[in-house]
Amino acid sequence: MKSLCFAVVAYRYAVEVSPVVKNICLYLTSRGHSVDLVVDQWLRDQDFGLPGVRLVKLGLPWYYNLALRTRALRRFRRVRNLGTPLFAHRLKSIIPRYDWVLCVEIWSLGTVARTNFDLSKAIYLSLESVQTLSGFTRNIGRPKRLLSNCAFCIIQSPERGKDFAEHLGMTVDFEYLPVSLRPTESSNDSGQKQVDSTGPVCLVYSGYFADWACLTEFIDAYKQLRPAKEYRLFLQGHHIGTDRYLETVRSKIAQVEHVTLDTSFYRDNQHLQFLAQFDIGLAFYRGPSGNVNWDNLIFSSGKIASYLWAGLPILTNIDHAHTKKPPFLYVDSISTQAVRAVIDQYRLQRQAYHTAAREHARLYYNTDTYLDKIMLRLTV
Repeated sequence: MKSLCFAVVAYRYAVEVSPVVKNICLYLTSRGHSVDLVVDQWLRDQDFGLPGVRLVKLGLPWYYNLALRTRALRRFRRVRNLGTPLFAHRLKSIIPRYDWVLCVEIWSLGTVARTNFDLSKAIYLSLESVQTLSGFTRNIGRPKRLLSNCAFCIIQSPERGKDFAEHLGMTVDFEYLPVSLRPTESSNDSGQKQVDSTGPVCLVYSGYFADWACLTEFIDAYKQLRPAKEYRLFLQGHHIGTDRYLETVRSKIAQVEHVTLDTSFYRDNQHLQFLAQFDIGLAFYRGPSGNVNWDNLIFSSGKIASYLWAGLPILTNIDHAHTKKPPFLYVDSISTQAVRAVIDQYRLQRQAYHTAAREHARLYYNTDTYLDKIMLRLTV
């Protein structure tokens, strides 16, 4: 197979917390292709790096950042909007070298279009469904024109692909790539561990501290579980822009037994090892929302993929055919009674639930399986 040169362009997007972007890059390098990850800034991890991937930071000029910090200038839309053409100008000098360009969300695609790059060699990577389109422009015609000129799109599920097409009012040529992990990135023995069938049930939430994660509702249900010594709860994650919600969570758990709060940052392998200590992962979402970004979440959640590869069954309120059987523990309401019932169900067959989690990960959340199919379109 011919070695190709790829750019993954992420403008205004925190790629450090995106398992999809990271695993696409690592997959491509493992197949002998060269990959540049092109960003405007790091939002989460200043020491971010990927083996074999060249990081290209097209940071904005010092005078632009100074202007944004100057209150009098920050008020002017023209100054605030200078970032995109400045980034595009720097990108234009390097983009001719690439065979293919993956554009992370609509801001990246719009910026690549400004360079006059041939969009038939651009692939649109959708991670937030239609959520970012409205922030990009009020005129839906512009993203439609951009997307119609792309080679194709990558979307997390057939359901999200349908949502995307209906929102735009156009046929969307897309390939399916769930939020998933690569087997080499999840090579730990957590799925084969012998589970303690007599100890307390240890629950973990690992993700974004945000209202849509229903953490306060779960804490209210958890604190009524009895006897308290039979349960443990660990809350871990980040809170970019949600400090107030984190403080609400912190105050709620102050008087609750056996609850730990951790805002540490874990790199990928560290994160899987961390998760493997626990028994059940929590994946709650507020809904039904009527917002397609939050619907059809079963294949669009990084935490679900991570839990499964770490060998954890998942306690969730996502209503889907997959969640009605192991390794999922489905509740239709976040109440003490419902939570206790499914935990008791788990206690009866702990090892079977953990085995089912790893098997489910291999069947449905293996990045390489999906990317092998996508690569056929690029190498014909």
